[in-house]
Amino acid sequence: MKENSHRKISLYTITLVCVVFFQWFIYNSAGLEAYLNRTFNIDQLSFLVKMVGIIITLLVLNTSYYSLFAHFRRRMFYFVIGFSIYAVLEIMKQVFYNPLFLDLGASTQSMFVIYYEVFFAIFTIIIALASVLDSKDKISDQYAGIMKMIPLFITLGMIVILPLMMRNRELLVNYYTVRRQFKVLQLASLATAIFFYLKFYLKERNEHIRYFATGLGIVFITKGFEYFMTLTPYQLLMESVVFSVGLWFLNIATFRYNIGIPYQQLQSAQRQVNLYAQNLEKIVDKRTAEIEAVNLSLVKEIDQAKRIQQSILPAKKLQFKGALFLSEYVPCERLSGDFYDIYPIDDDNIGMYILDVSGHGISAALLTMFCNNYVRSTENLIKRFRGLKPHRNLQNFYEEFNKMNFPDEMHMVILFASYNQETRVLKYSNGGLNVHPIVLRNSGEIEYLDRNTGFPICKISTVFIPEYETSEIELSPGDRLLFFTDGLVDERKNKIMTEEELPLFFKAHRQGSLQDFNNALKQKISEASELLEDDITYFIMEVQ
Repeated sequence: MKENSHRKISLYTITLVCVVFFQWFIYNSAGLEAYLNRTFNIDQLSFLVKMVGIIITLLVLNTSYYSLFAHFRRRMFYFVIGFSIYAVLEIMKQVFYNPLFLDLGASTQSMFVIYYEVFFAIFTIIIALASVLDSKDKISDQYAGIMKMIPLFITLGMIVILPLMMRNRELLVNYYTVRRQFKVLQLASLATAIFFYLKFYLKERNEHIRYFATGLGIVFITKGFEYFMTLTPYQLLMESVVFSVGLWFLNIATFRYNIGIPYQQLQSAQRQVNLYAQNLEKIVDKRTAEIEAVNLSLVKEIDQAKRIQQSILPAKKLQFKGALFLSEYVPCERLSGDFYDIYPIDDDNIGMYILDVSGHGISAALLTMFCNNYVRSTENLIKRFRGLKPHRNLQNFYEEFNKMNFPDEMHMVILFASYNQETRVLKYSNGGLNVHPIVLRNSGEIEYLDRNTGFPICKISTVFIPEYETSEIELSPGDRLLFFTDGLVDERKNKIMTEEELPLFFKAHRQGSLQDFNNALKQKISEASELLEDDITYFIMEVQ
């Protein structure tokens, strides 16, 4: 990188040395001067070269003007002012010095020379001031409308100042002194600008700043020769050629920095967009395949969890000596937050419960696994002790739940019951279940297990410990009971039936077998199975 940079510095150094040599050569080449005098009209050729210089200056002005209103850089503001002055100055010079336009006397031309040197000095001072600015320094766009008129204001101002200076003949008394003083000011300003641009280049390594410094260097060399020598028409022509080369370097630098770089960045971005567009389909296909693979793996894991969860559910048909049970479990997702169990406590008593965990899906399903371990103990004595006293079972369950580090927002509702097959007495305790089990008597009467409601199982034991109650109901052969979660009667979510319609539906099918009612209820659920938004769980008990 450093070697490449040194090579470029050497190249620009050689360029400046060649310019100096060329200047020396044209000032000392009588043969070339004689050839050009014989072959061409020096005045006309000089006019053409000057016009080329004016065109290049206008190109620099146009680029600076465009960049000013595209980025509002302060340096471009100075460039617009400076090159507007120089462009107007050169046009005026061609008008005053070309007989095709005006044929003025010697004193008037001398006055214009002073006018030219003054404004060229102003131009170089402005370029020097621009060189000390940070390239990223910006100005407010509040006065953009006024700034757009800068070239017009400068043109009118210079036209107004010109006749005022022409009247001041006192300047002719010290003509040579005044002229040399302004030339010194021009060279000092150019040297200052070159110094700061080179300093900026060494800091930023910006290739276009080096182009600009080289252009100023060429201008400085031509002005230096002009300061030390009296020039013939031939030498003025050659100076104009070299000066135009310097202006061309300034044009290249200004154009590349303000238009070339943004355009290259735009092209680079466009290439990247095109490349990305070409590869987008491949990238999407690849990412889709990866997502599908992960999703398939996740679905397999969930299905496995579903099988595990359902494996601990009781059989859908259970026959005891004094009761028949039929059940159904319909999760709205692969995993459910509903759960139930029916199990023998001893030879005479049957334990049963139904619960609904807040939410559904994986988190709710995991919580149901915890419930099964604590509500139904594997120890016979504990199972009998808790099972025959439903309120004690819920009390213990509430305490154990609060010992766990579950999220505070997790909670559940549950109803636990035990049935004695000899006495046909059902004892139950409600832990916040928001739908009451329905009792359909053999006579056709409807009753509810609503003598206690209880409190949900949740994590607030530090501020509240509920007291659960056990209620009893005596049953007769042929009586049927329907235990269910709220998904069965949530018309807003599942649109199956309302809480008022369910008892009527239950009663309408009392003449058939328990299996007939179960089939009818499953058919009702299947009609809305694609629209389910909540889990549905129920079991039916028939006293025998």
